[in-house]
Amino acid sequence: MARSQHPQVNKKRSKQRSTGADPSTAKSGTDKEKKNALGLWKIIVGALVALVLSAGFISAAIPKYKIRITAPALKKDNVYQAHTGSVTIRWMISKEQWFREVDVAGVKANVTLKKSGEDDKHFRESAGEVTLNLLQAGTYEVGVDAFEQGRSETIALEVSASTSVGADDRSSYFRGSVEDKNGKPVDGAEVELTEILGQPVLKTTTTNDGGFNISPIPARIGDRVRVIVRVNGVEKYNQYWTLPGPADIKLEK
Repeated sequence: MARSQHPQVNKKRSKQRSTGADPSTAKSGTDKEKKNALGLWKIIVGALVALVLSAGFISAAIPKYKIRITAPALKKDNVYQAHTGSVTIRWMISKEQWFREVDVAGVKANVTLKKSGEDDKHFRESAGEVTLNLLQAGTYEVGVDAFEQGRSETIALEVSASTSVGADDRSSYFRGSVEDKNGKPVDGAEVELTEILGQPVLKTTTTNDGGFNISPIPARIGDRVRVIVRVNGVEKYNQYWTLPGPADIKLEK
């Protein structure tokens, strides 16, 4: 005689069959999630590739250089002005990359000095500046070739026999550098000129190599002005200087 199963057991098993998960259905759901995730990653990767290959992205990645002449500081009608004797030509490179521009000092360049009727003079691999000695009055052409960056600039230089260039229109300049007590350049220091007769206070800030230029100044070369230097708003220096400098300022505090 066959044994009859207990009604409660049959009921329990029937319930388990009705509520149990179908393994094939669960696997199908997992495959669908994986497929959606893979599709999302394809979209993300595609967007990144499009960004990398875009003209703007490529342009931002490539460094761009510009050369800038910072001395002589006095310029009139696009002609740089200086007086006879020693004249310093100083330059700086601006580097733009990733939407950010920084100044780079001390860049090597080949400098050529030309004057009508005279042989050209060449100064090879000068770092950031070159001093032209014993210049006589006249008009010169100065070429600065920053060969490593592939940038060059040619300027006109007017050298006057007068020791007061710009005296007729009371136009001068003031240049120099600021260092801390350890001899390191101070970037972002505020340089202020005061006590210029009948004129307002003139201000500028130092570059990353500690250098500064203030031009034009409504005063004559040889005039004395008070120079105040502040770092983070705190006065660190207060002395008189004679225009046009150069003022090599060393902060003692």
